[in-house]
Amino acid sequence: MAQTNYTPISLYYSTTAAAIPSNANLVPGELALNIQDMKLYCENAAGTVTLLASSAGSAGDVVGPASATDNAIVRFDQTTGKLIQNSAVTIADTTGDITGGKYNGLTVSTSTGTLTIVNGSTLVTSGANSLTLTTTATTNATYPSGTFSIGYLNIPQSGSAKTTSYALVTADIGKVIEVGSGGSITVPDATFAAGDAIIIFNNTSGSITMTMTITNAYIAGTDADKATISVATRGVANILFVTGTTCVVTGNVS
Repeated sequence: MAQTNYTPISLYYSTTAAAIPSNANLVPGELALNIQDMKLYCENAAGTVTLLASSAGSAGDVVGPASATDNAIVRFDQTTGKLIQNSAVTIADTTGDITGGKYNGLTVSTSTGTLTIVNGSTLVTSGANSLTLTTTATTNATYPSGTFSIGYLNIPQSGSAKTTSYALVTADIGKVIEVGSGGSITVPDATFAAGDAIIIFNNTSGSITMTMTITNAYIAGTDADKATISVATRGVANILFVTGTTCVVTGNVS
């Protein structure tokens, strides 16, 4: 039959609600129960006797000493009846795994900005608070910064209306660029990748000019490389990048 080891418990009684006496001679890890006030103590490896729990104590009695100098990693809140993290103690995983159920208000910080979730998957923060979820499968997802809904629910506007010359940037991908009075658009070369798309809306009473500094720019259905493209009043231009140096434009353009 396998032997079962139990943590020894020493019982103490005092006429007042006192702590376990310093001469209790506890063995490190041994538990001691003061019957007078029903408080449970434990001596740690450093020889410090620490209060673990109390059946009649005030809110915040501690459970589980962290070291000879810390009160506890977690404490038992008598008011809520829950175990909560001691705000003065940082929980660090130095041995491999921290397992458990629910963590309410848990803050996780890493020196690399990468949090490994499960089975090699990672959730990485980068740039202006964007998130990239990489999984062991072939499908990954990048969540851009800003307020948005996941899914094809709308086409967000990229900033306010452009009223001066504006060069498109990668942050404009998948968005609508509104052009106001005095505004114009420049499409740069070697900036975007195949499949990137941007919509231009001319919200003025006249036509606007798009300067096509990209190597090759075509109006859909034509074979002429365009240096400039005109967008009609209240018109829409859809720019689809075929490569980083070639794009095709559709819409109210000439």
